[in-house]
Amino acid sequence: MTPDLTLVANPKPDRTPVRLADHSLVEATHKGLAKLPVAGDVKVKTLVVPSLHEPMLSIAALCNEGITSVFTKTSCDLYRSNSSTVSGTLVGRGYRRGNLYYLPLEPSPSPPVSVKIPWPEASPLPPPTNENASPPTPTSPPAPQRTRTLDLPLLDLPLQPRFDRRLTASIHAPSNAPRNPAEISSDTDSSNSTPFLSPSPQSPAQEPMDDVSLITLPPLRPPSPTPPSLPPPVPALLPLPPPPSHQSASAHSSEATNLPSQTKVWS
Repeated sequence: MTPDLTLVANPKPDRTPVRLADHSLVEATHKGLAKLPVAGDVKVKTLVVPSLHEPMLSIAALCNEGITSVFTKTSCDLYRSNSSTVSGTLVGRGYRRGNLYYLPLEPSPSPPVSVKIPWPEASPLPPPTNENASPPTPTSPPAPQRTRTLDLPLLDLPLQPRFDRRLTASIHAPSNAPRNPAEISSDTDSSNSTPFLSPSPQSPAQEPMDDVSLITLPPLRPPSPTPPSLPPPVPALLPLPPPPSHQSASAHSSEATNLPSQTKVWS
């Protein structure tokens, strides 16, 4: 806005009311274009208000014409918006309403920083080659791409059969208990596993199984019966010889005198 009508090109009568910063209301008489004292031909829309003491520049009108204004402590710099870059730390952001700019009552949060990661695109197929075309120029082979593999050591765990408590109970059972073959399974045997019974004498021979989770024991042989106790043997009684005659007794006595003393036991 300006109080001088001579600074406005193509003035037209206009009665637009204008509210100033001190909330006072003034009335314009004309409107037109005012040339700014800057490099290049820059013109902005303006109003002629005779009650003003000095010209006033509208920042909104500058922004509409593509001019960026930077206000510092000692100056005000104007740039072309299409060729200027303002760098620095952003501390706040206001908003525009009509021809005036306002700041929010509370500090606005910092603008979010977004990072765009391009998705890898599949390489297109090579174009078809012509058989009559000249062979391609040999080039260095591409470097082989290293693929990351995870090598895990092999686990060598020995499998040890585990006996069920029923096996111990069967071994320590009394001798008169029935000795039927029973299926013995490990502690880790599940209810869904198929039991494996010992083959009967009439069934053909079956192939050995590698599964150690099932163990089948044949019936244990009963101990041999102990024979009944018998009384000690009684020595057989032999008939006594007849009493010797007088001659034989003398002969025996003569032999006894010539032989060493011996003890004879008659059974």
